[in-house]
Amino acid sequence: MILLFAAATVLGAPAIRHGGTQVQTTSEFSLLFPQPSGRNGLEEYVRAGDLLKDPSFGVYQSWLPPSIRPSPEVVRQAEDARRKMLESMTPEERRAAESGSNHRSIEEQQLAQRLNGLNYYQLKLEEVQRFQDALDLISRGNAKPFEYVSVPSHDAAGENFVAARAVRQVAKFASDAAFVAFASGDSGRGTEILSQALFMAHRLGSGDIIARLSSIGSMSVSLARFSEHLGAISLPDSKRIVTLASSLLDDRSSSIAMVRNERLRLASALDEGLKNGLLEKSAGTQNVGLVQQYQALSQTQKDAWFNRIHQLVDDQFDALSQRFDSPEENWLVSKEPTSSSSDPKTLEELAASFSRLFSAGIDHDLMLAIVRNRAQVRLLRLHARIIEFRWESGRLPMSLDELKIAREEIYDPLGRRPFEYAVTGATYKLASVGNSETGEVQLRYRAPKNATNSDADRP
Repeated sequence: MILLFAAATVLGAPAIRHGGTQVQTTSEFSLLFPQPSGRNGLEEYVRAGDLLKDPSFGVYQSWLPPSIRPSPEVVRQAEDARRKMLESMTPEERRAAESGSNHRSIEEQQLAQRLNGLNYYQLKLEEVQRFQDALDLISRGNAKPFEYVSVPSHDAAGENFVAARAVRQVAKFASDAAFVAFASGDSGRGTEILSQALFMAHRLGSGDIIARLSSIGSMSVSLARFSEHLGAISLPDSKRIVTLASSLLDDRSSSIAMVRNERLRLASALDEGLKNGLLEKSAGTQNVGLVQQYQALSQTQKDAWFNRIHQLVDDQFDALSQRFDSPEENWLVSKEPTSSSSDPKTLEELAASFSRLFSAGIDHDLMLAIVRNRAQVRLLRLHARIIEFRWESGRLPMSLDELKIAREEIYDPLGRRPFEYAVTGATYKLASVGNSETGEVQLRYRAPKNATNSDADRP
């Protein structure tokens, strides 16, 4: 088992080189933007993602601390095992194995060996210096308008994840860059990087469901890094965080756009499915009569039936859009139990069944992820308010009411009550009680070493 682990970690990080020769990979930018406009911020984010497809970035990301790093003897055994495996293959099999995703080039192996001599800070500093251009592309993209784009092909498996995959990778790199900034004592730079990454990820959420879930994941990466360094936040940093978080929370247009884009995607999928025999497959062997009913319809009647399905789907999306215009505590509705009803007996029942099938996932589970993510953004804003108070007053507030801010900033729509706040010595706990599905939600504040509640010099 440990030999397999060593082979995977030392020899098995993603690579696209063979024998020291660069192998061309598909540019996700070219795939997504065959005719780039230069005016879409998403173009810059995907360019940044392409930069991070460099095999050496994978080497930096796969670095392991010495405490869990395979020993030289285990690495040697893994290399011997791989060599013997390659010797047993045909020439064609060997070429495929050596150019596959589980093979590192000589240069990458040498880089990995050199990086093993660095500590974590040195490693991340070198990584950030090497891929600095990705940060510049985030800033450039954030300064441009944003329009979500997905790959139109239905044949390329996974290709509709292109934008989401790129943004997630860039968010991880931005988190590393922020770590370096905070570790170097530059909290302003760290806050700037994470703010740019949060804004980028938030914009991705205006795409379809895939994009929104990736947006939430990418935002969580930045929020986690903020949580680690809240104790280092300066007064100007705290004010900037309040402004950013408020703008993200106030922007409901991205959610409306997400609903619109998902509706368009599902409408296309529904049409494609009906053309390819979805009706026959869904009717079931016990409901052959439904197929016969459908086949007996005139083309005009078939068109009307298709339109009925689309109307039912549209009604569900309209209701979801309207919910985003309501108070946030009303966004999450009770999850409907799995239907145990029998197979549909009429074409109208089948149309309703199709509408539920194609809107599944757009409601409760997705909305739960959205409101939990927004609770974390609210917590970040409230942390910044508390830190701002401490810088200006020289102590922690004894209660959230002492902050003298708008009531909506203290209220937690997820828990349907004010956020919980308690001071303990030089630190405090701030949390959302959440609900029965999320449990408690936190971004944890860690007081700086040797800080006291009356220390006016540091938060």
